[in-house]
Amino acid sequence: MFVSLCLRNAVPARGWRSYLAVGGFCLAWLLYPSAVALASAPTITGISPNNGPTAGGTSVTIEGSGFITGSTVKFGSNPATGVTIESSTKLKATSPAGSALEGISVTNSNGTSASTPYDQFGYDAPPSPSWLGLNGNSGGHWLGSIGDLQSMTSFMTVAEGHTAPKGKKKKPALSGRQANFQKRVIRLKRRSMQA
Repeated sequence: MFVSLCLRNAVPARGWRSYLAVGGFCLAWLLYPSAVALASAPTITGISPNNGPTAGGTSVTIEGSGFITGSTVKFGSNPATGVTIESSTKLKATSPAGSALEGISVTNSNGTSASTPYDQFGYDAPPSPSWLGLNGNSGGHWLGSIGDLQSMTSFMTVAEGHTAPKGKKKKPALSGRQANFQKRVIRLKRRSMQA
């Protein structure tokens, strides 16, 4: 429609040169938005997954626009590895080591993607180490030794407001929970002596 409107303005009385000039102008006008789109900076509209370990190594799919050959990816200020351009709207990259929350950016000859809420990648903190027991003899297993059970019994007694039992002193009254725990300690002691 736009082309026909342009050509209608070039009346035959003006000759073929008018047709050529106006037609060239119309063609340039039609192609201009495409040229601008091709030259625009990349954008990011989504990432998957959006989290991974602090050590890095997570393969992340990035979706958006303006991805071209030669594009590079950063997680914060750290460059990603293994960048693969699958199309102008999709690429993959492997996360570097990092911490907390980092914004992903894509850079190429047309510019760098602007920061958005959709480019945020969270680094997961490593899990806490296993509890080693009160006397360190459990080897990572909760209450894994008689020593741990004895230490825990003393700890629970003190926590209830009593002093830890020593020697042949009179033992304070135990709550139902403490009594059950004490029975468990006695059973484990007997088993260890029989073994």
